[in-house]
Amino acid sequence: MSKTLILSDIHFSKPSSSVQSPQMLAPLLHGIDTLMLNGDTAETLSKKMSAQSIAMTEELVSVASEADIEVVLITGNHDPDISKRHHATEFDKRVLIMHGHAVLDGIAPWSWRSKHIRELKSQQADPDTLEDILELVTEVSQQVGSETMEAKRPSTMRMASLAAPAVFHILKSWYNFPTLTCKFLKQYAPETKVCITGHTHRQGIWIRDNSVIINTGCFGKLPFPSRPLGVILDRNQNAVYVHPIKVKKGVFQLAKSICKIIV
Repeated sequence: MSKTLILSDIHFSKPSSSVQSPQMLAPLLHGIDTLMLNGDTAETLSKKMSAQSIAMTEELVSVASEADIEVVLITGNHDPDISKRHHATEFDKRVLIMHGHAVLDGIAPWSWRSKHIRELKSQQADPDTLEDILELVTEVSQQVGSETMEAKRPSTMRMASLAAPAVFHILKSWYNFPTLTCKFLKQYAPETKVCITGHTHRQGIWIRDNSVIINTGCFGKLPFPSRPLGVILDRNQNAVYVHPIKVKKGVFQLAKSICKIIV
């Protein structure tokens, strides 16, 4: 294998997702050997959207398989049960691919569930390894998506009062995410030179303490908070390429690379 494409935050079947059909993503698969879906591909915790989003994910896997492309599914906080894989490493661990929700305290600090997430995490022993921390946040994500937790949802009036604080926490998370990711890498994956994430829906490329942090944004209908990026791992050139993803004639296509990182 020579080229891997990394995408995240497709959110199949979610009303705000710009991907109405897996076939819209087919042009992105040209010239690659592996497709890595880096979390929040589907809405597996949603009673309303789960079946359709899983079916759309399976269709994308089928489209890729027909082209002899391997598909790697990495868990996110919206689909913690989509696979048993919570991260991937490439180039002798110099490149780490993970969804990114483990970086933020409370996983989604803007959500009413974050308080319960912190409580659940505090009941567990402090994780020592990357595998341990990612397994922990996966377990917690499954628990907060359960019917038991849904019963704790605040009233409509209370939810309305949480709107302004939620905006504050979103903006704070966008600002702090690169630095928090760098801190996370120092603790759990110090050999990482390039970390590829999603989760916050805010795309960007940052350098922190000699580590490059790439957030691939999201496939949203609106340009805010960001358009998606596609990341190509090219093993022949030992390089990471970052491409904007554009919509042309109803399908997604990779635009010219805006960043090349030799690893």
